Amino acid sequence: MLENNSKPGPQHVMHEPHYPPHQYYPGSIKKGDPILPAILELWEEGENVFLNMIITRLDPSKVKFKLAPTYTLYMATRYRASTHFKKISPEERAHRLTAFTNQVAAMIHQVIQDPYRDPGTLAFWLANSSELLHFLKQDRHLSPYTLDAQDYLAESVQQAFKIFVEYSQNELHSALPLFFEEPDKDGNEISKTSKILNALSNAMSLLRDCRVNAALTIQLFSQLLHFINMSLFNVLIGSTNYNYCSEQWGLILKSRLSMIGHWAHNHGIELAAECHLGRIVQATDLLIANKLALENLNDFNRHFFKLNSLQMRNILERFVSGPNEQPIPSEMIENVVKFVEVNADEVARNEGREIKLEEDPDLKFPFLLPDDGYSCEVLYGIPSDLPEFIQPLVQNNLCRFTVQPTSCGEWTIYLISKSSKIIPQTPQYPPPDNGHRIYDNIHHPVRPVNYGIEPMHANVPPPPPPVLSSHNIIRGPNPQMPMIYSPAMSSSLLSMGPGPGPYSAPGPNIMTIKLKKSESGLGLSIVAARNSNHEKLGIYIKSVVKGGAADMVSTLFNFDFINFLLFTFCSSILTRRLHNITLKYSLTTFFSMMSKSN
Repeated sequence: MLENNSKPGPQHVMHEPHYPPHQYYPGSIKKGDPILPAILELWEEGENVFLNMIITRLDPSKVKFKLAPTYTLYMATRYRASTHFKKISPEERAHRLTAFTNQVAAMIHQVIQDPYRDPGTLAFWLANSSELLHFLKQDRHLSPYTLDAQDYLAESVQQAFKIFVEYSQNELHSALPLFFEEPDKDGNEISKTSKILNALSNAMSLLRDCRVNAALTIQLFSQLLHFINMSLFNVLIGSTNYNYCSEQWGLILKSRLSMIGHWAHNHGIELAAECHLGRIVQATDLLIANKLALENLNDFNRHFFKLNSLQMRNILERFVSGPNEQPIPSEMIENVVKFVEVNADEVARNEGREIKLEEDPDLKFPFLLPDDGYSCEVLYGIPSDLPEFIQPLVQNNLCRFTVQPTSCGEWTIYLISKSSKIIPQTPQYPPPDNGHRIYDNIHHPVRPVNYGIEPMHANVPPPPPPVLSSHNIIRGPNPQMPMIYSPAMSSSLLSMGPGPGPYSAPGPNIMTIKLKKSESGLGLSIVAARNSNHEKLGIYIKSVVKGGAADMVSTLFNFDFINFLLFTFCSSILTRRLHNITLKYSLTTFFSMMSKSN
């Protein structure tokens, strides 16, 4: 153990850490110990050099394990908070821990703000800042003493997200004009969409390579898909150089949009594409449709419910009839517009949206920090490239890295959410002498070190883990009760399921409903919300579109709580452990819901 007046040097690298004799003795250690897979002792004398090497001077393109900074900093922070760090008072240890984490957060924020950073660097630090923030927020010992660092990291996550979106939107902006170019003589449409798909693929590749949280990835692509929708739709309805409102251009745009939809399907974000490209898709459907053949006004509302009255009037009045088409009668246009005013417009107003002709450049969804879906939930043992990342730090005598071979292998053992999880009794990573790469100056002890953290202040114990009870229920909310809406969906908002748990309710009747998806979708708008009497978020029916599939079911009402869903899609991003939600291919959608009417 280093003393206060110690200086880092080779002699400290090779010494074993001090083990409390009453905790560790031969024969007392069993496999599956509730300790981290490794520990990293970071000394104060080399702290600035250490942080510069893994934050400000780090080249993300040369890092094999993209989340190496997060796990390195988490181990270092755990060590700094433990009684093994220095023989100092709990108050002083708390003060130094807070100062250390604040410095880490400030340096990460500075890297993100660097005007010379590239999209790869932004994706790298978007992943690491969000993962490190999750560790600090959820660690039952670190959380109370790192609040300022958490705020700073949360700001860094949002800033990295925003700048990455701007980079990607700029790339899309230069590619979108090709969408309205005349088709090639050979009929090859790939050249009109290739730049757009390349821009989307580049963004997806960076986010996945850097292991960005899936919910953040979905939020980011929601922004990009909305940008595409907004750009194309506003040209369609507002172009003064050329009128694209014709059946011919409807077919052209529909073909090109299908390529984007196919790309989204292959990358597991087809639900986001269906949602955020919906307006331009329905506009092209309107151009293609035989308007005079639609039997009644409900057909317009069922097939084109995303278009408000101003947009519907613009498209119908600008529409240029083809050689085999009759012009749309003015009386019919007026009737359709009046019908849309009392249907689609009313739904939009109830949702707080302004009735405008052009699409708003900004997606009116709040940025949400996910509560789950992080790497530590699925990562066991020591990633093969993490020791290689740490080796230069050890060789410069800045720290000591120690593998704990009897660890259960989990990185969530000190996290609050870990309280309800059973710790496996067998190690989940390869033993150090078999299959694990051993590096010079990286120590492999025969006894583990549990850096359990004592309270920083004698009268302030660490926050206890939450008490989980099967008696916490949520009931169908009364429409008159105030609700907090958060329209963006993340994996944390999908944490519901049948059976006992925070969302089970013996009071309301639980009904299973089967909806047959039509060409216009389910005709159902859902929202993440919480009742004023409950803290847990749930998914509620926000509105039922008249004439849609959901409208045909008389038992579905606004504000019904959706308890369980079997969706009609399969997402490579979303198929993580989304609690009790099952995502499978299907032609139908099943709802298990609690009705407000019971």
